[in-house]
Amino acid sequence: MNDQKPPPPWVGDESALVLLDWSWWLNKAFRINGLEGMTSSVVGWLCGLLAWRPAHLAIALDCNGPTHRHRMQHPTDEAWVYKGGRDPKPSDFYTLSDKLTEIAELHAIPILWAHEREADDVIATLTARARAAGYRVWICSHDKDLCSLAESTEKEGIIVGTWDNFEGTFRGPAEVRTQFGVEPAQIPDLLAIWGDTGDKVPGVPLLGREKAATILGAWPTLEDALAAPPWPAEQYTITEGHTKALAKRLKITTDPAKRAEIEAERERIMGIRALAKAHAKLHEHAEVARFSRLLTALDCDVACSIPWEDLPVGGFHVDDLRARYNDLGFTRRAAEVPAWKKRAPWVLPYEAPEDAT
Repeated sequence: MNDQKPPPPWVGDESALVLLDWSWWLNKAFRINGLEGMTSSVVGWLCGLLAWRPAHLAIALDCNGPTHRHRMQHPTDEAWVYKGGRDPKPSDFYTLSDKLTEIAELHAIPILWAHEREADDVIATLTARARAAGYRVWICSHDKDLCSLAESTEKEGIIVGTWDNFEGTFRGPAEVRTQFGVEPAQIPDLLAIWGDTGDKVPGVPLLGREKAATILGAWPTLEDALAAPPWPAEQYTITEGHTKALAKRLKITTDPAKRAEIEAERERIMGIRALAKAHAKLHEHAEVARFSRLLTALDCDVACSIPWEDLPVGGFHVDDLRARYNDLGFTRRAAEVPAWKKRAPWVLPYEAPEDAT
């Protein structure tokens, strides 16, 4: 473990469930270290995480092949493809990813995925069900989409947060507000307006993160903003005249207090005018904004069975792990594989069969 990093916020919490966004981890390891360093990086990060002894642990994977978002049709751009334009990865990346996932399985970590769903949707579903059962959830990822799940209560503090194993930093609702300027529940609306080049979420042209946050500061949701009528044209003329008049007053006013008062009023009106322009731009691209909102929405009701009894950390396949590590040349890790027993889960909620009506 890196002593310079603070301990994860879930250390010692028997009710904590740590969810690994495995697809995000693998992709980041590839971006940082390439294929040559990917194995040692992922193994090192996984073993470092396990050394903190999380009470419960699960891995979420993207499905193989297209997702339900790939089937969506852009309202105006027939050539649009979800996550299109990304550089293709070498085939060896997927072969290596499968081998690294096998190492996770030898650590007896449940691997969860769902048909036509991304890891984010699986994480959102498991988070909702785990919270209902009483778990405190920590999502190991730096993906901004997952910030929408951050949650806290006055009594318990953060009950759902994200934790970046690379940086040793975590984000709860306060951190999300500081970073993005909106509440966690507004993140899908923010991304729908702002857009996301990595995922090919179109967003609204010329409205970046700050303007998107400004709109959501005035209206709680994208739909609320679109339900509000845009400014009439004459209102722009009125505010322009007002700001010009205030600018003239500034030139002839020498009293510092009066100048500060005039400047504050001028900035207030200019802020209203800027919001009105951004709001008008949103209305102009309402159809694309609503389409983007479909893309940024997480599916919190994915059809997948959760193996609650397997979530506690432990029960490693020790002999197989030692053999695998030795084959990879990780002799020290092979010698240090712990023989932790699985404990009973924090709670074992009832899971209705997937085909139950």
